[in-house]
Amino acid sequence: MRPCAVRIWTNRLEKSLRFYTEILPFSIKIDGSEDGWIIIGTPSIDLILEADDGEWSARYIGLSFWVDDIRQTH
Repeated sequence: MRPCAVRIWTNRLEKSLRFYTEILPFSIKIDGSEDGWIIIGTPSIDLILEADDGEWSARYIGLSFWVDDIRQTH
C-alpha cells in the first residue's frame, strides 16, 4: 500500500495551481479547470486541486492509497 493522491480543496484554484507548479516541482497532468479541478503531480504522487467555496477547503484534505488487491486489503 502506498499513497497515490492527495485531494486539496481550494477557493483559489488558479493561485494554488501557480504555487504548486511554479514554486514546487509539480506539473499539470490533467486540466479539468473548466469543471473546477486540476490534477498535478510528480511521478510518485498526484495532487488533485479542486475548487470549493470554502466549506471543504477550510477543513478537509483527502488522501488516496494504491493497493494491489482492494478486497484483500479491506
